[in-house]
Amino acid sequence: MSKHDNASKNSTKYILIRAAIRASVCSVIYFVLTAVFVAVSLKLDLPRENDLIFVLISAAVTAAIAGYASVRPVRKNGLALGAFACLPCFLIIMLVSAFTASKLPGVKALIFAAVMLLFGSLGGILAANQKRK
Repeated sequence: MSKHDNASKNSTKYILIRAAIRASVCSVIYFVLTAVFVAVSLKLDLPRENDLIFVLISAAVTAAIAGYASVRPVRKNGLALGAFACLPCFLIIMLVSAFTASKLPGVKALIFAAVMLLFGSLGGILAANQKRK
């Protein structure tokens, strides 16, 4: 790999494009997981109160994937990069939720953000500490 290739991969434009793609993919994963959980909940006739638990599980899995995917190439600063990796995904999910819900997100959004930050950080730490092959 030449110096020019390395410089282009470290450019701000390249990093922002990768972050946008990663956030989009993680948002799709979140919505698919949530749809699967809701379908199972409806099929099993579970009470609607359980939906929050399913949403938080989906958020945790999505954030861990985002954190892991963002730290894996660089393998350093796992805690910070993992936490920041889930922020664009969180914003996309909150925007979609704000447009589809009749009320503004409140305490549930704060819990949702805390879960995403925690699991994004854990995913980043796992990726940073993983041994190279």
